[in-house]
Amino acid sequence: MSEQLHLSGEELVFKNITMSAQRTMMSAERTLMSWSVGFFVELPKPIIITLLGVISGGIIVNSMVAELSSDKAGRFLPFLFGGIFYSVLLLLL
Repeated sequence: MSEQLHLSGEELVFKNITMSAQRTMMSAERTLMSWSVGFFVELPKPIIITLLGVISGGIIVNSMVAELSSDKAGRFLPFLFGGIFYSVLLLLL
């Protein structure tokens, strides 16, 4: 019990690296599971269109918050070029 209460700095760093590695592995597993489900399951076209719209809207809102924030100097040109690039990418799909 006393060993658990008296951790050295090295053990804490090793524990954080282990947790980070576990998160990375879980993320990789989820990505592969999602890809395999998407590969084997075919969704109807209206659902795919709806999902694409929701995900695209979320990406645009997140980039607006990051690039056009009023707390710091907003950067409109990177937001504009990113929006144009993302629109062209979606049109190519």
